[in-house]
Amino acid sequence: MEREIDSLIVEHLDNAKIQARKYYKVLPEELRSFIELDDLYQVGCVGLYKAAKRYKSTGEASFSTYSHSYIKGEILNEINHYSSTRAILVGEKVEELDKADESVRDDTTSSKIEDTMSEEDKLRIIKGKLKEIGLTEDETIVYLATEGIGRKKVTNLRALARELKTREMNIRRMRQKAEEKIKEINVGGEDE
Repeated sequence: MEREIDSLIVEHLDNAKIQARKYYKVLPEELRSFIELDDLYQVGCVGLYKAAKRYKSTGEASFSTYSHSYIKGEILNEINHYSSTRAILVGEKVEELDKADESVRDDTTSSKIEDTMSEEDKLRIIKGKLKEIGLTEDETIVYLATEGIGRKKVTNLRALARELKTREMNIRRMRQKAEEKIKEINVGGEDE
């Protein structure tokens, strides 16, 4: 059984590669700088694996046809999850900095708090907010690094994994958990 699954995956890896390229090409430029082609390929391979595990050759559909929807689904979920999480945090980050402490505003000017605060203070506020919503220290480090907050943006998760002396898969999991927690808080906050 495992050999059959492995065989199906190996034979159809190109399908994941083709779909990853297809969706990467149509990503808006703003997302392209945050989602790598390799990310889409990897989640496409997850879809391929799920399809291979569930596929039963009944003659109704070829595996290539069957796996197409799994690959596409995983890629679209990744794009949707990442783009909505990014929009939620980035959209509210500046507003929260402005609302964080109205007393910091200088009444004689119309400048916003973000213009008068040092980068270190902004970073401290963001870290505090992420801690408040339940991110672990490692999740915070990974999230800030992949968003380019407080440091140069990390686009290569493998390099970040080496830097943090862990595996790339752990970095992906930490980033995903961080995004889920951020999204959960923001979605929950809309109901109030």
